[in-house]
Amino acid sequence: VASSDKAYGEQKKLPYTEESPLLGYYPYDASKVCADILARCYFKTYNLALAITRNANTYGPADMNFSRIIPDSVKTIMEGKQPVIRSDGSPQRDYMFIKDSVNAYLTVAENLHRKEIIGEAFNFGTGKPVGVLALLRQVLKLMKKESIKPKILGQAKNEIGRQYLSIEKAKRLLNWHPRY
Repeated sequence: VASSDKAYGEQKKLPYTEESPLLGYYPYDASKVCADILARCYFKTYNLALAITRNANTYGPADMNFSRIIPDSVKTIMEGKQPVIRSDGSPQRDYMFIKDSVNAYLTVAENLHRKEIIGEAFNFGTGKPVGVLALLRQVLKLMKKESIKPKILGQAKNEIGRQYLSIEKAKRLLNWHPRY
């Protein structure tokens, strides 16, 4: 079941572990909590072989969802425009490359025959928080457009300040680690 780090909502203790409570209160976040709970019900009730993947923010080629910071910033910079940060630039997130995400799903699927995997949730990401402003500066550097300064709106609402994952369980039980 493809869940998300957003299912954890805002936590006092970081990084989020699979034992952290599911506190997603905004619609997207709550939908992930509901899917997690339903999946576990099917596992417990029908012994359905499943696992839950809670991934960090995923980025990579062909991502055309311009409501996300990486594809929007790349597109905006390529158009010669000033990239916009809706927040004040301070929120921190874990960003995972799409190839690591695909590898995470395949690794879980290949291990669903193991008793210690079935019915479990696993966090996948880098385990390293990156600030939004620092991320945008890295994009500008990689695109050789460092002279462009981002426009910082400071208007983001319902934004979690710091959000990143512990991937220790995935490392320990699945021998998984990010490659990118």
